[in-house]
Amino acid sequence: MTDKGAINSIMLDFPESIQTERLTIRAPRWGDGKEMNEAIRESAEQLRPWMPFAESIPSIEESEIVVRKARLKFMDRSAKVAERAGYTLEGILRKINQDRTGEWVDMMVFAKVRGSEFE
Repeated sequence: MTDKGAINSIMLDFPESIQTERLTIRAPRWGDGKEMNEAIRESAEQLRPWMPFAESIPSIEESEIVVRKARLKFMDRSAKVAERAGYTLEGILRKINQDRTGEWVDMMVFAKVRGSEFE
């Protein structure tokens, strides 16, 4: 039995980014490692007492690896929500659209095929 007022979590739109006048929150992207590394270098002394990663400054490549792993984790979580709701990944459309910065964005395409749950 389903509650007619309940919202299926797969139907919720989760934006790639949230922007205000002073703040942008977004999912990590390939290439963010360089900027992240610069931020760590600029604030290493202030970060050291609070953040274990600031004990030793990572290389740009190490920062990029962290960013790419975070991106994959973000994408994986989004995909798992769809899969739990009964959808199957059909494919990935590469460079389907551009975001506000002009960077090309991929899109994962999920589908739900009629099966025994619809009978």
